[in-house]
Amino acid sequence: MPHQLSIHLPFLNDTERAKIFGSITDAAARPLSDPVRMGTIAAYSETMKIMLITATLTSIVPIVVSCWMPNWYLGDGQNAVDLRDVRGERVDTAEGEVELDGEEEDDEGGREGERRGDVERGRTR
Repeated sequence: MPHQLSIHLPFLNDTERAKIFGSITDAAARPLSDPVRMGTIAAYSETMKIMLITATLTSIVPIVVSCWMPNWYLGDGQNAVDLRDVRGERVDTAEGEVELDGEEEDDEGGREGERRGDVERGRTR
């Protein structure tokens, strides 16, 4: 922006340009037809154009890179280990997905085999 101010406001000295750069209200307080205000607007527009082009080009990179990512299954589960969603409810596995350890969970969150073993030993939860 300081460089653009020097391009668009060559008739001001460095001190006045630094004052405008330091406080935009100095330029905004001037009338709309004032050359200082018009030069400040032009400098700001030029600076914003450069920043927007840079930001747009930078944001395109992740989109292009995502085209080469593998097609991972993103299910409804909170994670792939406990097969539960964020509310704690059981999530069905995806087609072709293998359940871990061959055990199924019961409705109360425990492993069915563990609960059966506890009952056989006389323990309840």
